[in-house]
Amino acid sequence: MSLSELEALNPGLNPEKIRSGDYLLVRRTPVASRGRSGPRSVPATTQSQFPLLHPLPSGKLTSRYGKRWGRMHHGIDLAAPAGTPIRAAAAGTVTFAGWQRGYGQIIILDHGSFQSKYAHNAKNLVAVGDEVLRGQTIATVGRTGNATGNHLHFELVLEDKAVDPLLYLR
Repeated sequence: MSLSELEALNPGLNPEKIRSGDYLLVRRTPVASRGRSGPRSVPATTQSQFPLLHPLPSGKLTSRYGKRWGRMHHGIDLAAPAGTPIRAAAAGTVTFAGWQRGYGQIIILDHGSFQSKYAHNAKNLVAVGDEVLRGQTIATVGRTGNATGNHLHFELVLEDKAVDPLLYLR
């Protein structure tokens, strides 16, 4: 794929940040928007951490990214028994660990050009400022906040836009 093709599929991509050996996760066609704003592509990233490690491999997908009950659902929901370990999808720094309205106990990790969010946790096992490794247990499954059952709500934010995490998970 040429750089011009890559730029056409990923508006806003900064080609000056791409270096030899970087991994890029790119869809070959733009992702159609379900909203009224027209087509939108999945942002490309130069992070070598893709594909991401699944944060809850034993979890059952119960809700996908996209419109749900007339509102946007910015992540995926994975059901699992209470106390099941939740793993960091990639190495990063804890920027938030605590309670947020709706999310309950949540952890937000910064990975450089993207963030991952892990919500409705029974217990957070890391604190703000901690450096975590890919695959490290960071929390346990719970049902805190606006949750009807034990599950992990997992979000992925690239270039300040929520994206479908399933496109980036291994």
